[in-house]
Amino acid sequence: MINKNNINNHVLLSNRESRLSNLKKPIKRNVSKSDYYRIRNSANKKIYYLLKTKQIIKPSCDLCESIENIEAHHNNYSEPFNITWLCSKCHSNIHNKNVQ
Repeated sequence: MINKNNINNHVLLSNRESRLSNLKKPIKRNVSKSDYYRIRNSANKKIYYLLKTKQIIKPSCDLCESIENIEAHHNNYSEPFNITWLCSKCHSNIHNKNVQ
């Protein structure tokens, strides 16, 4: 079973370089679309719950250090607690493949 204290430390204390290097890894989708959406929604709900219960907090953007409109970006939905925190502008750039 996952200890939520370890999740907090992993999410909040993992170093910036490792999170940024994860942005460059391609996403492998070897599952059906329905399974993909089920896994994606499950990962999003887990992070939403941790934020709602104040077990984690949103840090600044990992790319531009902004503190406004911070969103969680999953590189791999099967690892729901491996997230990169991005502002909405950087997050849309990532999804549009405009990484600087």
